[in-house]
Amino acid sequence: MAKTTVDMSKFAASMRQLSTLSGKDLKTVMVDRAGKVLETAVRYTPKADREKIKAQIAANTKFRFENHDSDAGTYYKTKKTGTEWFTNDPTKAKWYLIHKWHVPDKVWAAYKRVLSENIEDFQRTLTRRLKEALAARGLSAKTWLQIGNAIGAIVKAPAYVQKAVIPDAIGSGTVSTTDTHCTVSGGNASNVLIKTRTGQGIIDRAIRSQVKYIETAIRKGSLNTLQSRTRAFPGLFKDAA
Repeated sequence: MAKTTVDMSKFAASMRQLSTLSGKDLKTVMVDRAGKVLETAVRYTPKADREKIKAQIAANTKFRFENHDSDAGTYYKTKKTGTEWFTNDPTKAKWYLIHKWHVPDKVWAAYKRVLSENIEDFQRTLTRRLKEALAARGLSAKTWLQIGNAIGAIVKAPAYVQKAVIPDAIGSGTVSTTDTHCTVSGGNASNVLIKTRTGQGIIDRAIRSQVKYIETAIRKGSLNTLQSRTRAFPGLFKDAA
């Protein structure tokens, strides 16, 4: 398990100081600031370049189409014996041995269509794959939003991150309180962030950034007036009616 390199005692001290100066309870402050930490983590999470993705998917889809592989079906011939196989099953779970079996009419029609290299099949396949690939840009970043949801924090993020669909509980979190303490914890089980060993670095940087922000705001007197408080900490304060 990765360990944080952040001085959490300093972070906790900044939370208590903000709670005292703002008059807000520690839990409210902790959850609000945790949301800002997660927002920063979203920004720090690398995203794939949109145009690069489109170019890669287009090239790969073209190569596969020219080798008789599209959403209409997949055909291949073994090099050793020249045996021909075909499937129009999207999961590729069931294959047919062409010319040896009596295949269903629907399968035979799909087989002929694939060999004809119908351009509509190419366009349909490319459209689907592009949509899926572009949607996947926000998968890693979306895990930080899951943590925010788990602890009840508001985490703003770009639309492509919000729209990303990921399994439940990749990002998890809890809030526990006592009479004198509040602990906000979170976990991120993203395979990408774990494999690339970037997740811990991202959240550590985000925490340091928030500590620096709070210290700077307090030093500059951002809690002295309602207007400055609202501007510096909008989640904690609202403009007077």
